[in-house]
Amino acid sequence: YTYYKKTGDWRGNKSYYRSGFTRDMSTANFNSSATAGALLCGQIVGSERAMADGRAGLMQFPFWMWTHSAGVGQEYIDHYYWAIATAGNKVFPDFCEQPEDRMAGWSIIEKTVNDLAGAYHPNLKKLLGPASRTYYEHVLGEQDGLYHILHVLSPKGALSDVETGVLPALTAATDGNGNPIKKPISAWGHDYPAATVALQSMSGPWAAPWFAELVDEKPLPWSLVAEKKVVADGDWVTTYFGEHYGLSSIRLTPQRIHVLGHWRRKPEPPKGMRDIGTLDMRIGFNQTQIGDDGAGVITEQGTYRSYQQGNRLVMLARPRPDVIKQRAGEFQFGQKKLPAQEITSVQCTAALFNYQEPQPNWEIFVDDKKIASLPATAKTGQVITIRDGVSYLALRPLPTTDLGRDEEITLEAGQPQTQAYHEQTNIQPALLVH
Repeated sequence: YTYYKKTGDWRGNKSYYRSGFTRDMSTANFNSSATAGALLCGQIVGSERAMADGRAGLMQFPFWMWTHSAGVGQEYIDHYYWAIATAGNKVFPDFCEQPEDRMAGWSIIEKTVNDLAGAYHPNLKKLLGPASRTYYEHVLGEQDGLYHILHVLSPKGALSDVETGVLPALTAATDGNGNPIKKPISAWGHDYPAATVALQSMSGPWAAPWFAELVDEKPLPWSLVAEKKVVADGDWVTTYFGEHYGLSSIRLTPQRIHVLGHWRRKPEPPKGMRDIGTLDMRIGFNQTQIGDDGAGVITEQGTYRSYQQGNRLVMLARPRPDVIKQRAGEFQFGQKKLPAQEITSVQCTAALFNYQEPQPNWEIFVDDKKIASLPATAKTGQVITIRDGVSYLALRPLPTTDLGRDEEITLEAGQPQTQAYHEQTNIQPALLVH
């Protein structure tokens, strides 16, 4: 605390990156960075105290707390944070001098790669699972270090959009200052780039050669139930893969992504994000915010309970009036403040993304009636079915308290949204079911 008061350095960089988090719990990637800095830099300069500090952190945090104390760790399917932690953890099996340190590091990496492969759908080239912190472009198409690790392990390849390397469908027309954006956002994340993954792959393997079978050849249908330990308490994650789709959810713990579905419309490997559809569900007001409104997070405007068995999911959602009221007021959105809004509606929204060109040719039905155009309406209890090529989705809105809606269920096209701190992105669902 004295050091912080003098320097303002909350990151803890006075000796090595994130110093101090070898002894104190932080997020998983902070603990990994600090531990790697102490143990490996201690080896380089011959400091027994630094190595002892790093060794204590290695066993307490990366090894035990964030890897082996539950089914999956805090940053499971956090697209960039889990990648950062994994980059730090990879140096332990590759460069530690003491056998026990190398063994601990190898155990961490084996468990990490196993969790990564289990959440990867090879027919979609997509990771599915709940994310505590992520930006929405990672969910839809941007690929960071986790996908590069899978690409190293996969004989078939795990990357999409490799021919162009850009994602124009996720690029906003203007930036946060209203200036035109001339260059599409990259398909490749920057937190753990491909070149770094390549270097770490040369310094030691990610897994035994046979492990590629779990990445590419897992039997479908595939199901996974695991406990995710976010901080103290664990919670159940359920994931199911069919041949053309995947669905994943977490039971009740607040997450940035708590329910996620992906599907493909053609029975062939996707070439890019335009070949994949996506489903998200959450509470919102006015136009439900789908993209992040904070730094890798979103305001928790609802409380959720998800119950999944196989490819069927029941999600119960309840608004949080205090959070919605605060969010509707003057709100810090990235580098700017949004003016207060009048609340005109509160709803649970199913957001479906479809980037097929020139436009989605999916078919939408309410019971047996085909919807010719949007907007459209439905009644509680009716089945909304979407046929998108070889994949089908069905939504049945459950009865709820009537607080005076004009229509029980509405189907409408999504509107452009940006994200806090990532104002260059455009997060726009093709269909919203309120």
